[in-house]
Amino acid sequence: MLDEETRSLILRAYGAVSRGASSDGHFYNEREQYLIGSHLDKNGLAGRYVFFGGYESAERKMLFALPGYCPDICEDSEEYVMSLLEDTFLSMIAILRITGSGYRELGHRDYLGSLLGLGLERFVIGDILVRSECSSAVFFCSRKISGFITDQLETVGSDRVSVSAVEDISGFEPENRFVRVLGTVASNRADSVVSSLTGMSRDEAKKAISDGNVEVNYEKVIKAETDVAPGDTVSVRGKGKYIIRDISGTTRKGRIRLAADRYV
Repeated sequence: MLDEETRSLILRAYGAVSRGASSDGHFYNEREQYLIGSHLDKNGLAGRYVFFGGYESAERKMLFALPGYCPDICEDSEEYVMSLLEDTFLSMIAILRITGSGYRELGHRDYLGSLLGLGLERFVIGDILVRSECSSAVFFCSRKISGFITDQLETVGSDRVSVSAVEDISGFEPENRFVRVLGTVASNRADSVVSSLTGMSRDEAKKAISDGNVEVNYEKVIKAETDVAPGDTVSVRGKGKYIIRDISGTTRKGRIRLAADRYV
């Protein structure tokens, strides 16, 4: 069951894409992207939008409506879509570099805390890519507030910093966010998959599901027999979040091979 805030977020996104409106400067997290995308696709807007966060593998992304003619002439051509919207992306997303003194090691939490300490809402800030060895980071934000951040952000943690605009983020690409998890399952039922991913017993996995501690694609699973498929995101409270990459093939004992990536 979605809360009222999430439902409102989805409906606003639907209204914007229906009108062909550009992004409103809101960076959506992965759960929000999934829920919004599912709603748009179910309501006839598949192929009419794209999520983009400033670089190819961004986690937090803005939502952009495609031109009305785009689905007809560039279906399955993501590269063309991205080039078509390049100017729109640049008008909405700014990339800023924060540079510290070099004498303090600063982490993601330090940078995010200092940005929010300026009175900003989390949704106007996209990904933050940290290079702790040289006390610097680049981050993505709504262009509307980039000047404010450049003028106002003077410290991160207890370190003095400077902020400047950048275009090239080479050297700041995020480190691998995943660890590969391999296992076998008796079936693609949620309880079997959760057991294999987390090391819990099958009974413990069933209890986690019945207690409301398991989500598949950001929605609570209420039945242990719910099917899990490649591409699904499985979240287990206290155990982590996983992306199912493959459930196929069988071992000599007749079990199904499972491959997933766990967020780190």
